[in-house]
Amino acid sequence: MDDHVGVEGSVRDYGLSPAGQDELWRRWRAGESLSSMSRSLGMPLQHVRRFLAQTGGVRMNSGDALTL
Repeated sequence: MDDHVGVEGSVRDYGLSPAGQDELWRRWRAGESLSSMSRSLGMPLQHVRRFLAQTGGVRMNSGDALTL
């Protein structure tokens, strides 16, 4: 099964290769915390949060709190 979720249009990739994007989405689907993904991938937490928000995994509300 191909889990690749590519970054399209004007969505910033935050330095993630296609393989890194796949790994981030794999971890997200497995329920891993954002902070754990950030540490594992060696990228700032805010980049993980924003990448997922831009690509549909996380919705940011007006208070900048995460919602699913």
